[in-house]
Amino acid sequence: MPTKQPDLIHSYVEYVQFRNQSIGTGVVNLKSRKWLNSTTVLLLAFLKSESGCQLVSNGDSDAKSYLDQMVADPKWWREKRKLQLNSRSSYIPFSELPEDEEDFKALFTRATELIKSYKSVGGESAFKHVLSELTDNIYQHSQFEKSFMMCQAYEKKGYVELSFIDDGISIPGNFEDHDIKFDEDAIAISQAVDGQSTKDLVERGTGLGSSLRIYCEGAGAEAMIVSRKGAYYRKLQESTLYHLNDEQKFHGTLISIRIPVLQADIEYTKYIG
Repeated sequence: MPTKQPDLIHSYVEYVQFRNQSIGTGVVNLKSRKWLNSTTVLLLAFLKSESGCQLVSNGDSDAKSYLDQMVADPKWWREKRKLQLNSRSSYIPFSELPEDEEDFKALFTRATELIKSYKSVGGESAFKHVLSELTDNIYQHSQFEKSFMMCQAYEKKGYVELSFIDDGISIPGNFEDHDIKFDEDAIAISQAVDGQSTKDLVERGTGLGSSLRIYCEGAGAEAMIVSRKGAYYRKLQESTLYHLNDEQKFHGTLISIRIPVLQADIEYTKYIG
């Protein structure tokens, strides 16, 4: 990868460094970190769930407090108790998707109840549509054993970060299973965004592309997808592909969308199809 990368891509580069650090030691040292964005928290929590590594940080640091708060209970939505959140903030904490898609309805309902203002994400309809489409993609295509999601609004920084991760067969792996031709993994991701589907029906399987269009074109957002040995970055209508080596490879799929805080609702239906 080039030395200068967009913020989201840099989050993944850092994850690779954390993952390498944990190999052999079982520890990821975060003591020098004063702040972590939600994509980084999602990746770190995923790494911990996969490898059992220990995340070490300064006990009184803001980064440590945020990390502990966000990943404390990935199945929080199963509990009847009310989740206690910062009264001024909107976020969906690190949440494990249930194995059965039918059970996801409970998570979807409780997670969307946590968003205090849909103005910051282009309106309730746009946000719920994208959340539904991206999780449907995970259930229909990834064959995951573990999958997680997070969302965090950063009022001072002026954006909301919505992220998903799974340990499934990856976008390129899914294409291979359906005999869809592609040259490299990053190109397979691009094809998926452009509407290449493994579904029998033409109108299905395009949720990834429409979700990115809703936020990248409708809100000026930026997005990153990492899957196997490919990475895709998009801002507005411009996209960049990254070809990863064996050390940088991700066994699954990561999707992260950084949405500028908005005041007007997105007319999301014009970006569908």
